Amino acid sequence: MSYLDALAAKLGPDGYSTSEFRDNKRVHVPADKVYAALQCLKEECGFDMLIDVVGVDYLLYPDARDRFGVVYALLNTKTGERVYVKTCVNEPELELPSAYPLWKGADWMEREVCDMFGIVIAGHPDLRRI
Repeated sequence: MSYLDALAAKLGPDGYSTSEFRDNKRVHVPADKVYAALQCLKEECGFDMLIDVVGVDYLLYPDARDRFGVVYALLNTKTGERVYVKTCVNEPELELPSAYPLWKGADWMEREVCDMFGIVIAGHPDLRRI
């Protein structure tokens, strides 16, 4: 089963959208479903490595509909397949669940997103400023 089939089973067919640019595969997920998507990709699809978590400020992007984006770069170390999970948050509700329970390596990356963009990472064990 492909990771898109697994996500459709977990989130429903309308629970995500996809895009692709060159060899970058992206899954766009609403903020309230991002943890379920990340958990599915890790536990059911083998994306066992969190490569990066980054924040994006879309304030000056032309035609942007959302203020902030958060992108999770995942790798399946057995197959070499990569996927980028993107979600967006807007003021005043700048909160996302922590990926720390899934990947301990999310620790500093989530702290950086919180520190630089003001996005609260709910459930993170230590959101001290970097």
